[in-house]
Amino acid sequence: MKEYILFDNIDIYTKIVKTKPLDTLANILLLSYLSLAKKYNEVLEYTIQFVINSNIQNNILIENFHLLGYIGIGDIENSKAQVKLNLSIDPENAYTHLLNSLIEKREGRDSCGEIEKAYLFLPDTEKDIFLNELNFKKEELEKEKDLYIIPDDIYKKEGPLVKKIQDAIQQDPENPIFKASIAEALYKADRMEEAKMYIDAVLAQYSNYPRALFIAKEIAKLQAEEEKETEYFEKILNVDFLSPYLEEKAQAFIEKNDQGKFIELKELFKSPDNPFIAFFKKEAENTFPEKTEEIAPIIRTQQIEDNLKNSFDLLKEKKYAESLAGFLKELKKK
Repeated sequence: MKEYILFDNIDIYTKIVKTKPLDTLANILLLSYLSLAKKYNEVLEYTIQFVINSNIQNNILIENFHLLGYIGIGDIENSKAQVKLNLSIDPENAYTHLLNSLIEKREGRDSCGEIEKAYLFLPDTEKDIFLNELNFKKEELEKEKDLYIIPDDIYKKEGPLVKKIQDAIQQDPENPIFKASIAEALYKADRMEEAKMYIDAVLAQYSNYPRALFIAKEIAKLQAEEEKETEYFEKILNVDFLSPYLEEKAQAFIEKNDQGKFIELKELFKSPDNPFIAFFKKEAENTFPEKTEEIAPIIRTQQIEDNLKNSFDLLKEKKYAESLAGFLKELKKK
């Protein structure tokens, strides 16, 4: 995004938020543009202000900007606490996993699993942006796809995949993503009672989890429970305007005056200026250095040692002025 457009947008939405501090879409757009402008302290300031002043809780977009702000200013301890909160809202939120991969990398842990989850959980409209902007290969990111996105026919045939999923669940029996995937597969296999049992168990612990709410909504729809169907849909909308589980119906629930902002937000997230992907790209340049960049410090260290040795040799030869000049030259570099 061109700089003058970016700062114009910041100016526009700052004015709107000051006039209407509880306007959720305006706040999310302002946070998006502030993060693109690398104004992380302001991202935190506006996020905290919105969370304190509004009655809206568990909005994963707001909370992800909270997380982005902490990582942006280098506050890793608060970042880790924020990740736990975000994953308690939506265990498979792509941006939470993507941002968490930066924390894991900074702490020297393997971040590949989080990057893979980020890709798998992205809406299809954003997957190409992810691949193009971050130079990842699709086949590398889909190695564990079957553990999280279980094929529709899993309960119609036995095979290695069934064993793989069963083993994964035994190793991590409380994993809500595995449980939601099994519930979805059971639902698609017309095993409604079993599906409902699994999804009720997930929602008892993760009441705002969009995919679990979507499965519950679809079961309610089949059982002609219109009130429950609407309740689940509206809950997804409150958690994430951009959830892939809202299909195309979300816009109908947005107030007329907010339609323009909603379209702007959707288009922004489908572009290379997606604030979370752009932030990851910028941070990854520092967090994931290229091997060629690691050579430079070694060369510089060797040069310093050679120069200092030369200054000591001059000192031994009682060439004090030249020796002093050499030492001062290295001190200035430091």
